[in-house]
Amino acid sequence: MQSASANTALSDKQLHATLSIITNFILTDNATVAPTFINDSNISVAENNISALTVELSTTDTVTYAISDGNSSLFEINSTTGVITFVDAPDYESGDILYTFTVTATDSKGNEYTQEVTIHISDVTVENAPKLVEPTYLTEFTYTGDRSFSYNSKQ
Repeated sequence: MQSASANTALSDKQLHATLSIITNFILTDNATVAPTFINDSNISVAENNISALTVELSTTDTVTYAISDGNSSLFEINSTTGVITFVDAPDYESGDILYTFTVTATDSKGNEYTQEVTIHISDVTVENAPKLVEPTYLTEFTYTGDRSFSYNSKQ
């Protein structure tokens, strides 16, 4: 951070008055300010869905994204868009309903920001789901006594 000042003088020739204004400036180098995440780090995702989340940052600068640690091998991230997806859609009934990993965002100036992300898998209840029913066959065998059988099959 640097500071500067400017002195401005205003004068009125008729009143012969001069007003001096001293203005102080503080210059901030934005290259040292890391981007910050604006999305929640603790989210819920419905089972059987490969979409997890899209990382959003508080910068208009070009950013690259990466994930690491925890369950990161179960996810893929688009390094340009920040879209994170599951490699395989999670299934609530499998018992694996909590995933964690670290997202790292790096801007074009090399500033980094990391965020721990926790994803909870929610159960999806399927109402009125169609049920597959196998056909039932009734088969009746009758011994005719002469070493032969007869049968009657009904569905």
